[in-house]
Amino acid sequence: MIRINLIQPPGQHEGGKEREVGEATKMMALYALASAAVCVIVVGGLYALWSFQITSRTHAIAAAQAEAARLAGIQSENHRLQTELAGIEQHIVLIQQLQSDRTGPERLMTALGGLVDGVNGLYLLAVDAKARQLTIQGQADDVPAIARFIAVLGGSQFFTNVSLQQLSEADVGSRVSFKFGLECIYKPPVEMAASMAPVAPTGAAKRPPGR
Repeated sequence: MIRINLIQPPGQHEGGKEREVGEATKMMALYALASAAVCVIVVGGLYALWSFQITSRTHAIAAAQAEAARLAGIQSENHRLQTELAGIEQHIVLIQQLQSDRTGPERLMTALGGLVDGVNGLYLLAVDAKARQLTIQGQADDVPAIARFIAVLGGSQFFTNVSLQQLSEADVGSRVSFKFGLECIYKPPVEMAASMAPVAPTGAAKRPPGR
């Protein structure tokens, strides 16, 4: 009869258990290292991503601040230029007003002289100007000449609201004439820049009202 000993020696059984425990410990250590490596990779990736986002946003904020500063400078310069332009326009208006005041009476007398020249037998004796209101004193050979002058004056672009205020007969020797008084409003032409202002003819500027 053959006998089989199924009972292992005590020393051999304990050695197997020690090997199993050692292998389990190694596996746990490997798992721990792998987990730590994964955690380091994930944390490192997140850190790199967040760092990139923070840097990008920091650069964007800096660029936005620089653009805001540039726009503020442009706005300040634009305001300064607008102020200078307003001052220049005020100077131009002042110069035009001075030019108008200087040439106003000359233009007025030239305009009146041109109208009187178109009416035969009529003379102007005096012209009184208060602002734009004119009072005209004149003399004519007959009443129709006065009527023609009123019509011509009212049809001119420089005079409006023409009204006859006075009409009287005056005897000059054997000659009969008529004195009259008119009122009207003078509308001067729009003054242009000094370099573009039309120059009145020399003869017309020096010619007195009358025929």
